[in-house]
Amino acid sequence: MSDKNCIPAESGQNDQTAAPKRHTGRRTRRLILATLLLIAVGLFLAQPFVMGSGSQRYARKWSRRFEPLNSIEEAISVCPNIFTLEFPNGEWLFWVSADSHGNPFGGTIVTRDSRGDINAFFGHVCGGAALRGASLDEVYEYLSEYYEKANLSN
Repeated sequence: MSDKNCIPAESGQNDQTAAPKRHTGRRTRRLILATLLLIAVGLFLAQPFVMGSGSQRYARKWSRRFEPLNSIEEAISVCPNIFTLEFPNGEWLFWVSADSHGNPFGGTIVTRDSRGDINAFFGHVCGGAALRGASLDEVYEYLSEYYEKANLSN
C-alpha cells in the first residue's frame, strides 16, 4: 500500500473496527474561546444600555474626600476635574458625579457647599450632571426634584 495511514488487512482490523482519531481537546478549546469571545463582544455592545441608579460606595468615598475641603480653591487643588458653582451672594458649591450610562455603579452626585453640608443624590445622571439654579437653595430644589437624596450615615 502506498498510503501510510491505511491499516493493512492482515492486521485483523478492517475499516469498520478502526476508530477515527479524535481531537476533542482542540475542539473544546476552540469552543471555549469562541464562547468567551461571544460573551466579551456581548458585554461590550451592552454597555450603553447598562444604567446605574446610585452607588453608596461612590457617595461615601467622595463624602470622605470632601470633608476637609472648605473652599472651591481647596477642592480644585485636590480634585482638578471637579465641578464648581459660585453665586452672587457669596455661596458656593462643588460636586462630582458618576454618569449612569454604561456604568452600573453610576447615577450618583456628591456635593459640598459653603454651608458645610455634604449631600449625595441618586438617579439618572447624564455626563457631568450640569446643576442649575441662581442660588444654592435653587440648586438643591433642582436636585430634589430630579434625584433621590441619599442617606450617607449608613
